[in-house]
Amino acid sequence: MKDKLTGLETLVYDGKTNPNLLTYYSNNLGIGLTFGFRVKAWNFNGAGAFSAEAIYKSCTAPSGLDMPVVGLTTKTSAAFTWKMPSSEGACPVSTYDLLLDDGNGGVFVPRDVSTVANKHYLRSHTVTFTAAESKKTFRYRLRATNEIGSILSPIGNQIIAGIPLTPSTAPVADLT
Repeated sequence: MKDKLTGLETLVYDGKTNPNLLTYYSNNLGIGLTFGFRVKAWNFNGAGAFSAEAIYKSCTAPSGLDMPVVGLTTKTSAAFTWKMPSSEGACPVSTYDLLLDDGNGGVFVPRDVSTVANKHYLRSHTVTFTAAESKKTFRYRLRATNEIGSILSPIGNQIIAGIPLTPSTAPVADLT
């Protein structure tokens, strides 16, 4: 194993006593550090060459993701804003997914994937709804993902509706 920060190499497993072992778990690696691993095969004639190096970064999934905030809502759109997770887990968030149900309590699915996904810098998005989706109550949540895993925000609810129309009649006063 090679610590990519210091350049120091450490033997983490010597397979001479168990040459059939094909999986090795390296524990207690420092969070946020990058390591390189390579292997070498031996037989009675000696050692072969090292394999190509596999690079891994030690991190955890993001944590502390708040529910998105809904701003301006009309009968055909809702504006969502969000903050980064309180911890990215030592690996940067690579993508966000704005998840909405179907307005009938169905499963959550990513909405507007082409304009939201793989934009780690994005902190807001306006969703456009069809006329058929108007007046429904949608559940929503956000997912933040880094190279190790993801976290889901709490669930929110939003009715998609515009400003009410002007009443067609004036108020009537009964002065009796």
